[in-house]
Amino acid sequence: MTTGTEIGTEALRELLAEPGPFLSVYFDLDTRPEKGQYAEERWQELCRGLAARGAEAGELDALTQRFLSSQPGSGVLAAFAASGDVRLSAVLPGCEQHDLAMAGPLPHLLPLLAWRQDHPAHVVAVVDRTGADLQLYPAGATESTRRTVTGPDDEIERNRPGGTSQMRYQHRAEDSWEHNAARVAEALGTALAEVDAHDLMLAGDVRARQYLTRHLPAWVRNNVSIHPVSGSRSPDGWPRSTQRPAAPDATGPRPCSAGTPKNAQPADMPWKASPRPCAPSPTDNCAPSW
Repeated sequence: MTTGTEIGTEALRELLAEPGPFLSVYFDLDTRPEKGQYAEERWQELCRGLAARGAEAGELDALTQRFLSSQPGSGVLAAFAASGDVRLSAVLPGCEQHDLAMAGPLPHLLPLLAWRQDHPAHVVAVVDRTGADLQLYPAGATESTRRTVTGPDDEIERNRPGGTSQMRYQHRAEDSWEHNAARVAEALGTALAEVDAHDLMLAGDVRARQYLTRHLPAWVRNNVSIHPVSGSRSPDGWPRSTQRPAAPDATGPRPCSAGTPKNAQPADMPWKASPRPCAPSPTDNCAPSW
């Protein structure tokens, strides 16, 4: 059986090219096995309505076989029969169409097209300076095809010792970022064309996104809407190309107390530091040690 992810424009064209008349059925599936008998009663009611409109027994039997193969299930079963057989059937996850059966010269596609409009084809790309993770969603898809793109260059760090070679290291790293972005841009163009998508959700490293948009094919820049979204290739959201700061040492020096210079060293403080040094009282013969 065709799934919702496989209902592309070409499949609909082939359906419309079939000679009519057509039987069109939308049936709300139920995941609960204990509701199986109730589902069969609802299905039989739809079939009786189609038979009253002149539907042939062979087409009703073919539709019933598709119904039985989808039980138990979730979503809505959309099935279209003509010339004694089912020409297209699909399960539409998340569709809210109620039970419906129609007979006519053309298939009743409005509920299916409305569901497709709520699930447009798009590609999600999460990029960094080494490559990208892509998720491809064809029209009507609720699950994606995942791909990983790895750039040709792996020298992406520009944190090198200073001196006369510092600038050379920086330029080499930025060249690597751009080469990797060009590879991702090429893969993105292929992915968008593959699922006929006109929406790109782009997340990841800011600099990598800048290089990527510069290298996208012209047809992508002109025909695809790019939507910035949050996200990172690193599981915890920290950019992979950036070194994490070291955790503070619990055994190291504590922050300075009030009244103590931030850069003071033990040698500069022969007395015991305190927020306020004690002052001698009239009845006290002690004197400050400084």
